Amino acid sequence: MLVQQIKDARTELRTVRETATNFFQEEFAGNINDDEITFTKDELNEFLNSIGAEQISTEWEVTLDVRVTISGVSASNSDDAESMAENALSIDIDTTCDYSNMDFEVLDASAEKE
Repeated sequence: MLVQQIKDARTELRTVRETATNFFQEEFAGNINDDEITFTKDELNEFLNSIGAEQISTEWEVTLDVRVTISGVSASNSDDAESMAENALSIDIDTTCDYSNMDFEVLDASAEKE
């Protein structure tokens, strides 16, 4: 069992080496007189993906607008209905992300048709 795992690991390492060598040779082929090769992030990520490595990533800031309609809020007036809706709303964000400026506003409260 262990012998087979070692053989498999060697084979995988050989494959990664060959893939890396071929990738750089192909890129260098058109630039024989140059001492440098330039890659885009997408090209490099494609290569990294082909050898099973983690891709280079960028941290992004994303701004969202979320609209929600809540019905069945029983209140004596629209202000109370808005307040109840605000208190009932919660947003769960994956803790691996940082977030700030989480706020929301009630756009409208209208009586439901009966």
